[in-house]
Amino acid sequence: MHRSLLITLLVGLFGCASEGNPIEVTESSDSTHAPPQENENAYDPIATLPDTAQVASHLTPEQLELGGPLVDSIGIVLAPIPAGEYLMGSSDTDQAGLPMERPQHLVRITKPFYLGVCEVTRAQYEQVLDARPWQLIDVGEWLEQGQQPESKLLAATSVSYHNAVEFCSRLSEIEGAEYRLPSEAEWEYACRAGTTTAFSFGDDLSELDRHAWCYGYTNGSEGRVHAVGQKEANPWGLYDMHGNVEEWCADWYALKYEGESVNDPTGPAEGDEVVRLDESGEEVVSGRARVMRGGSFAMYLDPSCLRSAFRAGYFPDGRRSTFGFRVVREYVESE
Repeated sequence: MHRSLLITLLVGLFGCASEGNPIEVTESSDSTHAPPQENENAYDPIATLPDTAQVASHLTPEQLELGGPLVDSIGIVLAPIPAGEYLMGSSDTDQAGLPMERPQHLVRITKPFYLGVCEVTRAQYEQVLDARPWQLIDVGEWLEQGQQPESKLLAATSVSYHNAVEFCSRLSEIEGAEYRLPSEAEWEYACRAGTTTAFSFGDDLSELDRHAWCYGYTNGSEGRVHAVGQKEANPWGLYDMHGNVEEWCADWYALKYEGESVNDPTGPAEGDEVVRLDESGEEVVSGRARVMRGGSFAMYLDPSCLRSAFRAGYFPDGRRSTFGFRVVREYVESE
C-alpha cells in the first residue's frame, strides 16, 4: 500500500484530522476560530480534586434521587448516572461527523451506574497497582513534573487497555464492589449528559477553554497532561470528558456502527481488523483495537476531535502519553 494513502487511512482510524485539514464544527455566530492567547497565569499548579459536596452541586435532581455522589477508599469520587436513552453517533447531516460515528442510532441505558467524575489520577493508579507506567514513556515529563505539588493529581497516562482492566479488577477486590471500564455507549451517554450538540456545553468553540485542555486552543494547555477536575463539569457533574487524556472503553472497535443492540450495547464480539504503522513508522501491522473516547490535550488545533461523538481505536497493548481512563462502579441501590 502506498505510504501516503496508508497514513490517510490511519488518521481516520486511530486519530483526528490533521492541522491542515481540520474537521468543521458548527459554531454560533459570535464564536471565533482563533485560539486564545496563552496566559501564563491561567493554570494553577496547586490543584485540588473536586469533593463530593462540589460534585453534588452540579448534579440533577434525578441524580440526587439516586443517592448523589460517593467516594471510595482511594479517593475516587463517583456520580450516579441515571437510566435513559439517546441518539448515539453523528447524523448524516452533521458536517463534523466521521464515517466511524455512523449510522446514528437509538441507545437505551436500562439501569443506572456510577461513573468516576474524573479520570484516574497517578496517585490512585499507583496506590492500586504499585506501578508508574508514565515513567516508561514520559521520562522528560516525569522529571519536570514529578516534584510539583499537583503531580499526583495528574491523570494517569501511558496506560494500556490491559492495565486499565487490571486496575478495575484489583480495585473491585479492594472495595468489595464491581468496577469496570465503561462501555462505549455508556461513555457517550454520560458525556452528552442529555445534550444533542457537538460538545456537552454546546456548539460554540469559544466555550471550549472553560471545559477542556486542548493544546493550541485553550489557555495554559502547554501540550501536556493536566491535573484532573480543573475545568468546568458537564451537566451531570463529570470533568474532562472533553480533552486532557483519551479514555479507554470496554468495547472492541468497529469501523462503523452495525447491528448494535438498542438496549445496553457492548460493541462487536471481536471488532474489525485494522492496520497501523509500527514504532519505526515503516512496517504495517494489523490487529483488533479497543475503543477510546474524549480526545486529549494533544489534539493540536483540532478541537473537533474532542466532540461527544468522536471515537478512535487503538491496539489494547498500546501505550501513549495521552492514554488514560475513568471507571464505572456498578450501582447498588442501598449505597
